[in-house]
This record gives sequence, C-alpha cells and structure tokens, in this order.
Amino acid sequence: MIMGRRQWATAGLAAAALLMPGLPAVATSSPAPDASASLCPPAAPAVNPAAAGPIRFGIDPGLAGDPLPSLKGPVPVSQTAEDSALRALTPPHRMLAIRLNRLFWSGGNQQLASFARRAAAYGRHGYGVEVQVRYHPTSANNGNLTGWSRWVRHVVDVLGKVHALESLTITNEVN
Repeated sequence: MIMGRRQWATAGLAAAALLMPGLPAVATSSPAPDASASLCPPAAPAVNPAAAGPIRFGIDPGLAGDPLPSLKGPVPVSQTAEDSALRALTPPHRMLAIRLNRLFWSGGNQQLASFARRAAAYGRHGYGVEVQVRYHPTSANNGNLTGWSRWVRHVVDVLGKVHALESLTITNEVN
C-alpha cells in the first residue's frame, strides 16, 4: 500500500501511542485511499501474453567467499577438472552461462584484464559469459559517481570486445 505524507504521520502517531502508553491518546482519521489516484493500480492480465524466454542456467566457477579465516590458501584449480565439471553441469540441449562475479572498480585495469582473459578462455570452450561489475571503490574514489560512470564505460569498451560476453550486471548484489 502506498501512503501519502499525511497517512505516514497518522500511522506514526498511532504506532507511538501503542508503543508508549504514557503518551496521551491521539485521535486521527484519514480518508480512505482513492484507488484511481493510486501510484500502483492493480495489474490487468495481458490479453495475449508473450511466451517466456528460455531458462538460462549459469554458474560462477570462482571461489566462494569464506567468512572464517583459514591458515591454508585456496587449492589451485585443475583446468582439466574444471572443464569436466562444467561439461557435466551443462543441461542437455541448453547452454551453461559462466558468471564471473566481483569485478571490483578498486581492482582497476589489472583485474579487468584478468576478467577479459578468463571470459575469452571460457568462450573458446563454448560458454557464454556474464560479468558482475561491482561498485567497490578505493577510499580515494568513494562517492565519485562520475569516476564510477567512466569506469563502467571503460569496462564495456574492454569486455565488449570479448565475443563470449553475453551480459554485464552493474550492481553489488543481483538479489
């Protein structure tokens, strides 16, 4: 339900009265919301809905985050084992998308070049690639949205040359 400023104030006073019994009672009334003025009217079903696109399956073959510190570093990846595992995960008659996550702005051109190499390598194995570009600035760039915009354009220029690239997600968390 979308509430206007007056409705929020009324709801806030009523909640305060319930939560703080020492406050004097407040009598409030507000008119019933006008459905025709709603910013979120009920959705009418489409007469001829379009068919949904095919389901895309994907995986990030990279290391998952570990909330606990470890004395051992990550085990090196066997490229042969990874290729075999990815082939086993590929659904029949479908393409498996490789999702390369956490391309940080603070990683700069060195991390970007690494992502471009990895994307091209997965493309040579027949996979489409999706890349998550994250706003994770250095302390010097924190809040510099003009710089962030330039960085995203630079990422598009560099990764756009990789034929396997299918999409970029410009976000911190998709969900």
